[in-house]
Amino acid sequence: MMKRFVREPTTMRIALAVLAMLASISVAAAEPAAHPALAAWADAWARNDVSALARFYAPTASIFTSEARAPAVGPAQVHEALAQDSAEHAARALTFGRHAWRQHGPVAIASGMALARLVRGDGERMPMALRFSMVWIEGAEGWSILDQHLSLLEFDDE
Repeated sequence: MMKRFVREPTTMRIALAVLAMLASISVAAAEPAAHPALAAWADAWARNDVSALARFYAPTASIFTSEARAPAVGPAQVHEALAQDSAEHAARALTFGRHAWRQHGPVAIASGMALARLVRGDGERMPMALRFSMVWIEGAEGWSILDQHLSLLEFDDE
């Protein structure tokens, strides 16, 4: 019976498709959901809501955006960097890939990879793979980003 199964190309293709589907489900199930603070930050980023996004950063925050050559430090520079990044894209979405939220008391490190899907003002679509690391601190009003680094990775959409 097994020999017949292997020799029938249609049955083999169906079996391989089912195995691929099960493998993708198990990988997706293994990836944890983003921590609520990280998910809320990603939502504000995707909505291009600079004011809402800026509220996630501590007053002494230092950030490197994906294309920055120097960090933005403090509320005014952080807001300016976020506004500049936001102005370049009409729409965007962010999906976390392999990532982790590791909490140590009132400090957490979020790091991993994400896929950003951007649409420029002229309609050009730009998928971008990102590596990120963030240091979050927990205060009376919730979690705030103290340090952030985003870097571009080569993206292969094939």
